[in-house]
Amino acid sequence: MSAPVQPIAMPVLSYGPVVTSSKSPIEFEGITTFSLPPTETYHYSLSLECGKLRISLEDCESKKQWCTKELGIEDYIDPSNSIPDARAPDYVECFHELLAKPSEDGGKSPRELHCNKGDQLQLEIHVKVQALMKSRVVTYSFHLEPVSVERIDVLEAKVRDLQEEVKSLRAAATGKNSTTREMQKTISDLRVEMKLLREAVNPPGIFLARATSQLGVDGVVLWRCEDLKVVDGVVESLSPGVYQVNITVDFDDCRSKKSMQLNKGTKLICSISGSQQLSLASFIHVNKGDKLSVQASGNLLSGYMTLALVARLTV
Repeated sequence: MSAPVQPIAMPVLSYGPVVTSSKSPIEFEGITTFSLPPTETYHYSLSLECGKLRISLEDCESKKQWCTKELGIEDYIDPSNSIPDARAPDYVECFHELLAKPSEDGGKSPRELHCNKGDQLQLEIHVKVQALMKSRVVTYSFHLEPVSVERIDVLEAKVRDLQEEVKSLRAAATGKNSTTREMQKTISDLRVEMKLLREAVNPPGIFLARATSQLGVDGVVLWRCEDLKVVDGVVESLSPGVYQVNITVDFDDCRSKKSMQLNKGTKLICSISGSQQLSLASFIHVNKGDKLSVQASGNLLSGYMTLALVARLTV
């Protein structure tokens, strides 16, 4: 007779009515580790909106990022791991609890991370469920694709991490002034490097913006650029002139037709349709007070916009 299997200490989900969608967005984030040789620390985020789950991981050291596509419940639930009483929010909360759970020396980890070809990751989360006086462990698997991260974004992330460490040191105790000063100097050096990098990447009159997400049912693309005024995805306060605009966006799947359009105020400037990657290029005349925006149908994975002032106008 084989030795009895010892149960793994994991959250237990119970039975009840099945509900697969969430009306209000749910977000969790935190720090987790995996038993990869060597052990790596990651920042994770879980978001559930309109029943769609997205999981992101960021290596705390290298700042490399990975992300799943938007997942319907059928993408991670099958007959082998389905729990009749669990709603989509229940699954997400359980995943968060297991990612946040400290690792136990010598114990079975409720989470695993595997490196695949092409710098892709496979995340596995193990959950113990109980039914009919018996318990069993079910597994949920997620495929994460690498996300392109600009060097300037890596520097900004390092600055944020160092600032958090400085706050923790100040709050923890006195007597660590030298360490705090060293970290403050590192932050200052990184800020100088970021400034020089911005000037190299964005010469005067040239602006590079990175897409962060989308807003509303119209899919207005939200942009991040330190040198532009952007309000809810709308680029404002541009100097009057003629600009060359180049936009490239990537979507999370190629199964349906996608579209993208560039607007000046409420006027359509140009548009394009296609599949997983779309690009637009145009020259536009910007007067004082004109505002630019980009709309995209489909779920964005990444995107960049370059604005280059090629001719100034006197006002």
